[in-house]
Amino acid sequence: MKVPDATSVSVTPADQLCTRPCSRVFEGGYTFRLAKGDTGVVVFQGTCVEQRRVLVVRDIPFPSRPIEGPQSPFLVLPKPDAVSWDDNAALRVFAKACMNLVHDRHRLVRGHSRRDA
Repeated sequence: MKVPDATSVSVTPADQLCTRPCSRVFEGGYTFRLAKGDTGVVVFQGTCVEQRRVLVVRDIPFPSRPIEGPQSPFLVLPKPDAVSWDDNAALRVFAKACMNLVHDRHRLVRGHSRRDA
C-alpha cells in the first residue's frame, strides 16, 4: 500500500468541511475522517462529527455521544493511495489497521511509554 510522504499531507480544516464531501468511520473510540482531495486522514478522539448533522441517510446509533463543532485533530495519518474519500469500506480497513499506531500515540500523549502498557 503506497503512502505519501508525511511532509506532503494536507487536510481540510473543520470550518471548510461544508465545501467538500467527506467520509467518517468510527473505530475503537476514535473518528477517522477523510475529505475529498485530502492526502491525510484526520483522527479524533471519540465520536466527532465536527459540524451539525444535516443530511442523515441512515440513522444508526453512534458508538458514543457525538461531539459537534470544530475539534482539534488528535493525529493526522498519511492517506494510502488505495483509500478514496468515498470508499467507507477501505477507510474502515485503514482505520482498523492503524489502531495499534493510534493507541501508541495515545499512550505517548498521556505520558506513558509502550512498556507501561
